[in-house]
Amino acid sequence: MKNLKIIILICLIFIAGFGNASTLSKQANDGTLGKITSIDQALQLLDSLEGSDRYSAVLDLQGWNDADINYMSGVTPLSVDDIEKLMPIAQGYRKHIIENFTDYDSLKSDLTIDQAAKLLGTLKDSDRYSALHDLLGSNKAKKSYLQIPISADGANNLMQNMSYRDSMIEYMTDSDIFVDQLNYSDANKVIGKLDGKYRVSAFKDLSGDNKLNKNYLVETLIVIEGIPFPQGPISFADKVIDYKPGTGVESPHDDMNVAIGLPGNSGDFCDTTECNEVSLGVHGTIITQFIDNYLTTSGDSSLDLWIFETGGAVEATKVDVSVNGKDWIDVGKVAGATSGVDIDAFKDNGIVEDVKYRYVRLTDLKGESSHPYQGADIDAVGAISAATKEIRDLIKIIEENNFVDFDIAFEGNHWRLQDSVKPELDKLGEVLSAHAFSKGSFELVGHVAGKGGMHKVCIDSRHQVVDNSRFAMECWDTDNIWAQTLSERRAQSVKDYLLKNFAIPEDRIKVYGVGHSEHKFDDPDNSGNRRVEVKYIKN
Repeated sequence: MKNLKIIILICLIFIAGFGNASTLSKQANDGTLGKITSIDQALQLLDSLEGSDRYSAVLDLQGWNDADINYMSGVTPLSVDDIEKLMPIAQGYRKHIIENFTDYDSLKSDLTIDQAAKLLGTLKDSDRYSALHDLLGSNKAKKSYLQIPISADGANNLMQNMSYRDSMIEYMTDSDIFVDQLNYSDANKVIGKLDGKYRVSAFKDLSGDNKLNKNYLVETLIVIEGIPFPQGPISFADKVIDYKPGTGVESPHDDMNVAIGLPGNSGDFCDTTECNEVSLGVHGTIITQFIDNYLTTSGDSSLDLWIFETGGAVEATKVDVSVNGKDWIDVGKVAGATSGVDIDAFKDNGIVEDVKYRYVRLTDLKGESSHPYQGADIDAVGAISAATKEIRDLIKIIEENNFVDFDIAFEGNHWRLQDSVKPELDKLGEVLSAHAFSKGSFELVGHVAGKGGMHKVCIDSRHQVVDNSRFAMECWDTDNIWAQTLSERRAQSVKDYLLKNFAIPEDRIKVYGVGHSEHKFDDPDNSGNRRVEVKYIKN
């Protein structure tokens, strides 16, 4: 008897809920419901309804009824919080609610990324793709409800766990939704974990292969055939160390030097007089060297090395890399539709993270094609990952903040560079010569420790302060003037080293000193106040 009562009670509750849903639907369909004047009134009508009943009732209120009346027109457009109150729903209905509210223009526009992400909730895969599409303007109202343009971080947030990310990027580039001037780090945030042909397609869209013919990337980021090269033209091999063609190769297909530098083939195979690629022949080899650049790991599963091979299909080619051109590490092969190599995946073969590999050896595996251009046909060898993690981090810091501190240690009262600081200066030189900054200039700002003062300062040949000017190598009327001179000379020493050891145009580096007026640490005598600050000036 007790169980029977429980069953009857459950049935009554169900019938009561069903009655509320059917009554509301009937009133909506026959036009007797009356206009809703507040969210609280709508919540009262929806009270006790859940799941599909609540979802159907919200649609009825929105205008999906026989009377074709939008009973909520007096309270729309609704905020994200209002919609969450109306529909504390399972994710299965969320996509349809977003579709309905965007089609009927019942959602407030200019949503922030956080608000849009809240509305999308935990939707994923194709449901998230469809809902985001609606929010961005693919709806009956033909209206975007988000604040645009969208940043790289914002796009990545919205596209989390979403299928068809490459298609969404295509839609967003065609619709001019992204911000301009995305750097390589930003572009990778947008592209996410896309790989293979989908990654290539996304980079093509971002670099201008879209309906607007608009490049969303910084000018210094070179993209060739959908492959990004953050270091620009120096990303490509500079020299052929050795070329041993196999059988099946004759002139003009045996010019090894066409394999260096930027790829030169536009897609058509060479004619009988001129080639932009070199054929390896049956089991032939070629060894290329990076001189002003190098190949290294990326720290993830993205491609690090790209082989530009001419023809409709990539002919099977074995790839080895080396630090010194003698000890080789097998990093797999390129074949079929694959022209890239993730060298991080070959740590078991000897690849070490952040090591600089300057040599690439390519060996034809099958001798495909026919005489006189048998075997793999190499157009160019490019390093996608051409900066160690430390260099990448420094580049990112400068890109985001336009400056970075370098604690270059100097001897007291001296502007001479010590040998111990040269590794740091080499990092700085590599960063300043990065292609990412080729359109800008730099300022080197020298700083010194100490408080300064108005007393006269003299130093001898050992750079010791002396009281008697008779023994002095150089004197300054005040300590402040001395500090200013010292800071300028320290900055100039850094500039002289960079110009001597790196390919940086002199006019792109300006130097000046600020004496002891801008200490990094509160204690003016802290040795950390002796430093050179690097400022990036975007042109």
